Amino acid sequence: MAIAEQTATKMTVEEFLLIADEEGTHRELIDGELREYDVTTRNPRHSVAIACTTFVLRKWLKSQSQKIGVIACGDARCRLNLDLESVVGIDVAYFEGEEAIRQFHEEPYFSGPPTLAVEVLSSSDVHENVIEKSQKYLAVETKMLWIVDPDLQTVMILKPNAEPVLFNKTQRLNALEELPGFDVAVRELFEP
Repeated sequence: MAIAEQTATKMTVEEFLLIADEEGTHRELIDGELREYDVTTRNPRHSVAIACTTFVLRKWLKSQSQKIGVIACGDARCRLNLDLESVVGIDVAYFEGEEAIRQFHEEPYFSGPPTLAVEVLSSSDVHENVIEKSQKYLAVETKMLWIVDPDLQTVMILKPNAEPVLFNKTQRLNALEELPGFDVAVRELFEP
């Protein structure tokens, strides 16, 4: 997530989707409030963390004969909950099941919470915005959220009704019930 200054206006998801994309502007809808941010270029550590995280998740998904879904990256547009006027861009996400594949082919956004949302921190992120977005993910029952810090080379895992767990570059991400069989050294998320 590499964003700067924001403005606010109230609207519905339908109104939000009618806004034409504008180069240099990132938009999200949080509780009916339009948030517009100036997009900054991403530093190499941020970009590599997104690329590596996407790669290891896609490799994991392809190795699972019983799992189907979509690994998306690059501010994947997602309406978190049909009852909320909220559409966010997710750095990396895993949407599980046939419905995710259908949405990929037919819809302008993913609808419903991802199994996994990954937000990669950048120097332009505002702490309060990261916390607010994290709370939104967990409130709509995203099963797992990773906050990836490319500067500290850490991954914080948040789950609904659980304490956060922090992993550093000397540890492994594994034994995750939401991603059976997933096993990667944290440092691999940060290596070019």
